[in-house]
Amino acid sequence: MKGDWEFDEKGNSIKLSFKELFGRLNLLWMLIKRDFISYYKQTVLGPLWILMQPLFSSLVFGLVFGKFGKFGSNGMPISQFYLSGFILWGFFAECITKTSSLFRDNMNLFGKVYFPRIIIPIGIIGSALIRLFLQLILLMIITFWLSLNGIKFEWGLRLLFIPLSVLMMAILGLGLGLIVASATTRYRDLALIINFGLQLLLFSTTVIYPASSLPPPYSFIVELNPISVCIDMFRIGFGAPNNIKLSSILVSAFFLIVSPILGYTLFHKVEKNFIDTI
Repeated sequence: MKGDWEFDEKGNSIKLSFKELFGRLNLLWMLIKRDFISYYKQTVLGPLWILMQPLFSSLVFGLVFGKFGKFGSNGMPISQFYLSGFILWGFFAECITKTSSLFRDNMNLFGKVYFPRIIIPIGIIGSALIRLFLQLILLMIITFWLSLNGIKFEWGLRLLFIPLSVLMMAILGLGLGLIVASATTRYRDLALIINFGLQLLLFSTTVIYPASSLPPPYSFIVELNPISVCIDMFRIGFGAPNNIKLSSILVSAFFLIVSPILGYTLFHKVEKNFIDTI
């Protein structure tokens, strides 16, 4: 197969042409730019919200859980611990929320012209990656400032954990987002509760506390969360100790393989007739 990913499921052919996707890079960039500009259009602070959102969340949760709750920060400075967690969590949450409504938000575009529909969710991930990159620069600046104030960081190969964790979170966000998007065409209530569900999911990850600060039954559940693994790997790149267990890696690998395959399978089936059901 040259540039194609193809498999059959009960006689239904599902084909993803990478050659066709590369031929539509101009369209992909247009969608990324459109999404990025429209997100902050008619706002007072504009793109400054990219930096304000994780900073504000880090400040609030750092005070509540770090200072007052004494949950610890896994050997990292509190500011770095919470900012790194909310940066990557914000990237995942944005991928889920925007991908979940892609059929509704792009109904007119889908009905007018043909193009590989998978470009839409890929464009959403691309737009979120731009925001993540800008926030990552902020985190690097804070890390550099901490190093000037006597806090030592071990660099080297551990820096590879940063792009690896981002890639894993992007795959996970895309796969789960496509699953939710496909389901919302039939069950619209799902789109209404997605934000509430993400708020609950936040507390089952290591964004706001290390798993080691919880009692054994709960710490085990948090450690098995694939989002926690991505966040812990991200923090390793900034000097956190490597406490990730093999069982957590295996569970994450399962979700990273299953979620994009299942997500694209459902997306491919729904895109053909979603206008009749949405």
